[in-house]
Amino acid sequence: MENNMKEMNPILADFCGLLESNNVSYELNEHDENMMRFRTKLPHHDTAPYVLVHYNPKNSALSLALSRIALFSSVGPDLYQIVNEFNADPGNFACKMFIDKDGQIIVLTNAILKGEDTRDQVEDYLNICVLALDKYLGRILELINNNNNN
Repeated sequence: MENNMKEMNPILADFCGLLESNNVSYELNEHDENMMRFRTKLPHHDTAPYVLVHYNPKNSALSLALSRIALFSSVGPDLYQIVNEFNADPGNFACKMFIDKDGQIIVLTNAILKGEDTRDQVEDYLNICVLALDKYLGRILELINNNNNN
């Protein structure tokens, strides 16, 4: 980890320091020193999605995604309705939900980091994603339970 930390952009390195101070373990990408992942907890659900973070220092772009939330073997209109409502919700502050080709639900946000408190900005975007997902996960889990019962 020490070798990657020397090459890592200071913004992401600072965020790693925040994770370490909160005893959150993380993994760095072997091929990109500005990409990492860790698990987080949702406030109201017993789910611990992965958080994938990438920072591009060339344009100050942050990409943050929550993954491994739920897996669907088949996707129908009820799930698409939840996804559309999530994506239209202005309270989700530019977070977007989608279903990947394998049936995994992903929540993604992108931002340009500027100013002096960039670590706080990364933490804020993470919190926004977590709270947005937490708000809709109950409906998603209910849909899964209903599908399992049918």
